Amino acid sequence: MMVAGIPIAAEEDDEEGRAATTRAADSSSARSAAEDLADDVAPLPLAADAAVHAALRLHAAMMRLDGLPLPPSLLTLLDSCGFVVASDLDGLGPAELAAELGTTQEQARSLLLEVRGATRGPPKRATSSGFELLEEERRATRVVTFIERLDALLGGGVAATQLTEFSGVPGIGKTQLGMQLAVNVQIPRVMGGAEGEAVYVDTEGSFLAERCYAIATALLAHLQRTAERDENPLHRAALQKLGDVKALLGRIHVFRVHDAHEQLACVRQLDAFVRQRPAVKLLVLDSVAFHFRAGGQNYGARMQMLGQMAQSLTELAARHRVAAVLMNQVTTRVNDATGSAQVVPALGDSWAHACNVQAMLEWRDGERHARLYKGAMSEAVPYVVTADGVRAKPKPAVGGEATGVKRPAEWGAERERSGAPPPTGYAAPYAEAAGGGRWSGGGGGGGGGPPPSRPHGALDTQEW
Repeated sequence: MMVAGIPIAAEEDDEEGRAATTRAADSSSARSAAEDLADDVAPLPLAADAAVHAALRLHAAMMRLDGLPLPPSLLTLLDSCGFVVASDLDGLGPAELAAELGTTQEQARSLLLEVRGATRGPPKRATSSGFELLEEERRATRVVTFIERLDALLGGGVAATQLTEFSGVPGIGKTQLGMQLAVNVQIPRVMGGAEGEAVYVDTEGSFLAERCYAIATALLAHLQRTAERDENPLHRAALQKLGDVKALLGRIHVFRVHDAHEQLACVRQLDAFVRQRPAVKLLVLDSVAFHFRAGGQNYGARMQMLGQMAQSLTELAARHRVAAVLMNQVTTRVNDATGSAQVVPALGDSWAHACNVQAMLEWRDGERHARLYKGAMSEAVPYVVTADGVRAKPKPAVGGEATGVKRPAEWGAERERSGAPPPTGYAAPYAEAAGGGRWSGGGGGGGGGPPPSRPHGALDTQEW
């Protein structure tokens, strides 16, 4: 017999008798609970082909329990008691399972419902046409970065249902971009945003609430100026619903994880978390590589955990239409044949295959640049990190107007003429960030500092 994962040996015959009496007494309640489970969970529909039906049943029976959205403590308890796949729970009622795990019958019943619901659902359609995929991609909600040309490279911003990775050296602005996206996802729909909430998984302790407060304050001020300029009553109503800076920060749900196992457990639990909060439209994992490069795991265990995490993230993004943004570190890859070296995203090719889009953040001549590492175009886009957050690099002004910078309305009209989907972030301060009347920060790292007339209180970008 197993109690809380500890085997208890029966040393006396009368103890065995009492156990048998207990099992007989629980049999009626177990049958009743089993009937309740049968009512709550629909049976697996018959397949037209017997072979396909058998294969589906076999796949359901061999489904690993650690792939289900269960609390980490319960997963550990199941594993210690020898329950690894779904078929290990066959024939058990809530009373019997509760006795095995040392939990309450209600907890055991909820566990059985979760497992049997996952294994008895109807099979999903296996294929989609190319046109359906194109339409789905065009309809996908996108979260703008406030870097106009980078948003254009990404098709309008970071896309829902996809895994988008940003890699770069320390100090390049990965965390700044993550916090900017966590704030931008809350832009109201009528102003071109996703009107959602964000989940921020912090693995390095780099999420700074005070810095996020400054970014949210700048966004709210920009949206208010946009509403006043357009004199649109829908915009004013949307801003009232959006609330103040405190409300914006309240829609960012931060998880702090301290090791690779806690990180994997957290990612697995996000499905249940997002299911309870359908307003979540963005996930930021900052960074995905930190704990996996810190040592402590052998190569095989690390690759297994990375594969499980990639699968959980992919399923989360697809099931809940969430834009998953993964911040990654970089490493140097040496070509033995040529003797050359190249800076590439960390975690290797196997991990890279799980990402739909990979972007590289890098220094060029003392300025920050972003380019697609995995994608159709490789244009390098300059950007800056300012006191207000991440912005496009301002262009030289002529007569007080930034040259070569399209207003959001013009950019949207041009995309519409080209047949591209309409932009989701026309409220982004592209032109405002490039204007000549306000300091947008220097490149940092020795590249062009702030002008002498920097406004009081503005922050040097090197601090961020």
